[in-house]
Order: sequence, then C-alpha cells, then structure tokens
Amino acid sequence: MTLQIKLTHKDAILPTRGHPTDAGLDLTAVSLIKPLRSDVLVFDTGVAVQPPEGFYTQVVMRSSSSKQGITLANGTGIIDPSYTGSIKLAIRFHMGAVSADDLIGTRVAQLLVKPLHLLEVVEVDELDNTKRGDGGFGSTGQ
Repeated sequence: MTLQIKLTHKDAILPTRGHPTDAGLDLTAVSLIKPLRSDVLVFDTGVAVQPPEGFYTQVVMRSSSSKQGITLANGTGIIDPSYTGSIKLAIRFHMGAVSADDLIGTRVAQLLVKPLHLLEVVEVDELDNTKRGDGGFGSTGQ
C-alpha cells in the first residue's frame, strides 16, 4: 500500500520517518499563511496527501514541540480522505514560545495514516449496562 504525496510549495519537504518503524511522518512548516488570533498562526506544509481507500490521515504535534512552546490550536487535525489540498497547521504560541520565523523550515508536526471505519449510526432508547455505567471524570479513582 502507498500514501500518495504531492508537494504543493517550492520549499516543501517530502514527509519522512525519523526511524524506519516510526508511526508518524514528519511535516515541515514552509510558509506562514495568516494569523487567526494574536496567539494562533496558520502555516502551510506544502504537502497534499491521498491515502489508500479505507484510510484517512491525522496530524499531531511532534513530542519535541513542547520544548518550543507550541501546540496545534485544534489539538489534533483530522484530514478526510476526500481533502486533497495542502495540509495547513494552526499553531498556538504559548508564553515563551519560539517565534513564527523560527518555525519556517522546522519539522513541527507528524502525519499519521489510520484505518477509516464508517459505521452506521443507529439511535437506541437504552445502552447495555456496564460496571462503570455513566461514571465520568474521576469515577475510577486517582
């Protein structure tokens, strides 16, 4: 199986794995597109993807991004298989973060390829009883 990748920007870098068995493919920020807010800027990766049928892609931050003081503004990016445009990253800059200029040319996120399960949605009157039931936050102890 293959993941088709199109480079859409002159400075785009083909996503690669740091190690052959790594799950994520590193994505590099290649240009600043626009600010969304004073602390959130949108960057282009210059990378468009088309996963094989039955898969979608997901964008998450690299673990080293915590050292830079940045996070994805939406936490995790879901890229539907029908989207074939360039992958954009909305990056939130926290206090003490690197500058926007420092991110250009830097591997800031990872692309994951995941199986897509399209389940039928069915409304029911009751769900099965479980030991936990509706016990939410903190219900299993500290």
